[in-house]
Amino acid sequence: MRPIDIEHLFNSLVHEPNKNHAWSNARFHINSEPNLTHNDCIDYFNKWRIGFTDLSHEIIAKEANASFAYLSYRLRGTHNGIFYHSLPTGKKISGTGIVFIRQHKQTLDVQIMEDLHLVWSIIDRFSEKEYKEAELSGNDFAGPAGPIYRSILSSRTPPASTDQLLANTFRWMSHQIDTDCLPTIPYLEKMQRDVSVDYMTAPLKSGNVSIKWYKPNTIDFKNLPSVVYFHGGGWVMDCRNAYDLATKKLAWQSQMNVFSIEYRLAPEHPFPTYYMDCFQGFEWLRSHLLVLGIKNTHLAAAGDSAGGCMAGGLVHYCHDRGIPVPDAIMMLSPVTDLIFENYPSFFEKSTKNVFLSYGVAAFQRAVSIPIDKWREPHYSPVYGDLSYFPPTLVIIGGDDPLLVENQCFVDKLKKVSTKEVVVLIGDRMPHAYPIFIGMSTAGDLAYETMVNFLKNHLKHH
Repeated sequence: MRPIDIEHLFNSLVHEPNKNHAWSNARFHINSEPNLTHNDCIDYFNKWRIGFTDLSHEIIAKEANASFAYLSYRLRGTHNGIFYHSLPTGKKISGTGIVFIRQHKQTLDVQIMEDLHLVWSIIDRFSEKEYKEAELSGNDFAGPAGPIYRSILSSRTPPASTDQLLANTFRWMSHQIDTDCLPTIPYLEKMQRDVSVDYMTAPLKSGNVSIKWYKPNTIDFKNLPSVVYFHGGGWVMDCRNAYDLATKKLAWQSQMNVFSIEYRLAPEHPFPTYYMDCFQGFEWLRSHLLVLGIKNTHLAAAGDSAGGCMAGGLVHYCHDRGIPVPDAIMMLSPVTDLIFENYPSFFEKSTKNVFLSYGVAAFQRAVSIPIDKWREPHYSPVYGDLSYFPPTLVIIGGDDPLLVENQCFVDKLKKVSTKEVVVLIGDRMPHAYPIFIGMSTAGDLAYETMVNFLKNHLKHH
C-alpha cells in the first residue's frame, strides 16, 4: 500500500481545508479539544487566517507509511487581525506544531498540537500595551489619580477598559452550549452532507470582512437565489460559527445560497463599523454574484436580534443611497427601536431573563451605538419611512422582551407598505428562538415559514 501523502494533506488542511474531500471522513483532535468535525477544523484554521493574514507554515520533518504519518512544522505570521477576540498587536509570532494522522479503514484520525501558550503569551503581553495606549487613553495615569487607575488595572487580565472587560465576560461565558443540553437532530448528517461551505474575504470600503458561503450541493447553485444573513449578538459577540447550524439549515431547507457575514465587533471597532460591514457586504455580494458563478440575481437579507436590526437598517441605507433595496427581508426578534425604554413591557419580560435582560441590552447598546444615533433609521429602523420596504417577514417570540417593540414596528409597517408583511409569533418562545435548532416545534414552524416566504419572493431560475 502507498504511504499517506501527509505533506499534500497538511497543505490542503492549512490553506484550503474546505476544498479537500479527503477530510470529510476525518476525526480531528486539536490541542485539548477532542472529537471535532471537519467544519470545526475549517473554523479553527480560518481564525488563524483572519488573525494572521500573512501566516506561513514551514515543514520541518515528516515520516509516513500506509497507516500512520507524522509531520512537524513551524508557523510564522504577523498579528494584524482579530484572533480569538485579541486585538491586533502588529507583533510577529513564531511557533511550532505537530500533526499525527492514522488511517483506520475509511477514516482518518487526525491530531494537531500547536504551542499556543507561546503565541498567547506574546499576544497578551502586547495586547496589554495596546489596551493601555488605546482603550484606556481617556484616563490620566500621570495625574493624581494614577495610582488608583493602576491598582484597578492590576486586578484585570489583560488590563482593559470596563467596556472591554464586560464584552470579554459575555463572550467567554457564552462560548459554548453544553452538549448534554443539545437535542438529537435526525436530519443533521444529511444536512451536513448536502450543504458545502466556502470562505471568502470581501474587500470593503470599511475594511476586509470574512464571509461564509453555505451552498446546497444537491442542485446547481448557479440558478439559486441567495440570502445574506447577519448574525445576532448585540454587536459585541462573535456568533458566526455559533450560527453554523442555523444558517446551514436555512440553505438546506430553502435550497438557496446563504452568505453569513462576519462583521467586526464593538467595542474593539468603533461605530458604525459593524453596520457598514453588513451594509457594504450586502452591496459587494450583490455586485459579485455573477463573479461567484451565480446567475440568479434575486437577493434577500435576514438577521436576528442585532442582525435583524441591521437587516431593517439595510433597507433605509439602500434607499437613501439610491440603490435597489433587498428583494425581501426576514427579521427574527429584531431590535427595531434602540430606545427600548419606550416599551414598559420590556422591563416586565426582561426581569431575571436568562437570555436578554435590561442590563445586557443596555450594555450592548451603550458600547455599540452613540446616544445621538438611537433615533436614526439606519440604526433604529422604526424611525424611518417604511413605505419602501420590500416584502418583510417578522418572527417574534411571545416571551421576548422585544415583543411589544416588534409588534409596534409591524403595525407601522402594515399601515404604509404596499408589499406583503408576514408575522409569526412563537407562543411562549424566547428571544431569537428559531436559531436554537431542533429544540422546539415552534422553531421548526419558524423555519417552514421562512422557507415558504423566501420561495414566494425569490424565484429559482
